[in-house]
Amino acid sequence: MKIHETGVDLTNILYHYALRNIPISGISVSTMVHEYGHLICSKLLGFEGYIKSGRLSAVYHVLQPKGNQWTLFYLSGGLFQFAVFGLMSLRATDRNIKITNRMTAIIGLIEGLTEPVRILRLTGLGASMGIIASFLYLAYELLRKREEETNHVLV
Repeated sequence: MKIHETGVDLTNILYHYALRNIPISGISVSTMVHEYGHLICSKLLGFEGYIKSGRLSAVYHVLQPKGNQWTLFYLSGGLFQFAVFGLMSLRATDRNIKITNRMTAIIGLIEGLTEPVRILRLTGLGASMGIIASFLYLAYELLRKREEETNHVLV
């Protein structure tokens, strides 16, 4: 099977998903987009911070945030990721790339909404819930594709 076929199948989607999430030079694209969301927010709110890159991730270090700015700060990373990959999915013409971008956007949305909750942030449960939700979306798309193919055969 060729990777660039336009049909929706698990191999193609996992391939495209991996392109967005496998570390490139030690940092994945989606992680960097997420961290830049925090960086933009901190600059808009007037406090300093920087991104420190690790082998497989990046950590955003904040210097001198003020009390209620923390909530906006924590929301900003995932919601920025959601916006960027959501817009990319709207612009994509290939169905597999659309699905891949939506999967990454779903992770960002759920992680963004759960990151302000301390226990979810510290345990990684928010990110895990995002990954689970994105793969449930993938299952939905695969079942929808199968139904479309079945209906097409019956016609």
